[in-house]
Amino acid sequence: MANKTIAPREIIATLTENSTMTTLKTIHNLINSFRKERLGGCTAVQALLDDLKDKEYAYDYKIDELGRLSHLFFAYPLSIELARFYSDTAVIDCTYKSNWYKMPLLDVVSSTVTNHTFAVCHTFTAAEHEDDYI
Repeated sequence: MANKTIAPREIIATLTENSTMTTLKTIHNLINSFRKERLGGCTAVQALLDDLKDKEYAYDYKIDELGRLSHLFFAYPLSIELARFYSDTAVIDCTYKSNWYKMPLLDVVSSTVTNHTFAVCHTFTAAEHEDDYI
């Protein structure tokens, strides 16, 4: 159920309806153990970087003085090719506090001559300063 993004409180409600005795803490512990197993001993950021490399995304990142990820840029190879052909217009939008790490997510989107939109790239930044955008 957790793989289907069902909240732990809903999981326990379903199990309780089916006469299964468990606690919310047990559900959380199981979800965390499955998550650690799925990550193979890596942190979530390490697993993400490995996945980007395996899938041949273009990516770059910066680490701050504390050893934490401060910036992450990534783009799908086909998106880069499309952006080379359709670079006349791009829409750039930034979302705030929409993820666990409270890092702004900058999305760049463009469109083809047939008015189909595509994501050019995505960037997580530590802050919104001019240096971060450069």
